[in-house]
Amino acid sequence: MNWMRINVVGPGKICVISDKHLGIRGVFEATNLGWCEETGEAVHRLCSQHIAENIWKKYPQKWLKKVFKKFVHKKKPWRFEEGMNMIKLRDATIHDYVMKVGQRNRHNAEEPLALHKWAQAHDGGLNRWGIMTTNGSEVLNSVFKKARQLPVCAIVEKTFYKCVDWFVSRREAAIGWEATGLDFSLNITELLHRRNNKSRTHQVIPMVFGHNNYEVIDRDGLIETVGQSFD
Repeated sequence: MNWMRINVVGPGKICVISDKHLGIRGVFEATNLGWCEETGEAVHRLCSQHIAENIWKKYPQKWLKKVFKKFVHKKKPWRFEEGMNMIKLRDATIHDYVMKVGQRNRHNAEEPLALHKWAQAHDGGLNRWGIMTTNGSEVLNSVFKKARQLPVCAIVEKTFYKCVDWFVSRREAAIGWEATGLDFSLNITELLHRRNNKSRTHQVIPMVFGHNNYEVIDRDGLIETVGQSFD
């Protein structure tokens, strides 16, 4: 990790998402590797998929895994709390277990909760940028599964030419989309259309003149106050 910081990542604060492996956690506590959280060199977050699998091993109940995976992604704290309360109503013991995810010692009653480690609603909005899992690296593991059996030089060569192939093919695809008048990929364009259609059912009410503060009422009558003051 030290050499990766020096030769690959370079200086600057970066967010790393991983599982709860003790060795990985130790990297972000060390002060000589360039990844220390305490000194602001990096931010360490936990993969929601790995957490869900650990919860399943402890409590193999389909409803629990489904609720957790749905609400751990929510950006609004009240939506996250809604999901946790659903778990609490079903089983307070399970709720206690889930809420203590990310702690160094869940048996220490004085240790504060570490919701920022795994819940997007408590991330602060400037670290994960909506990325909740390590699926990207897991996909690469499957791509290079056969290459792992080769000598080191062959692995490097395979990785290099595979990345070159991706850049070339995806650039060609992007040029094709631009030629048809698309500003984004097909997936993103469809997502924006869906969200635009959904927004047509919302009622937006300005609350404070000149302050970008609004009350938004959705089709179900739920109210959310959003905005930012520029004073």
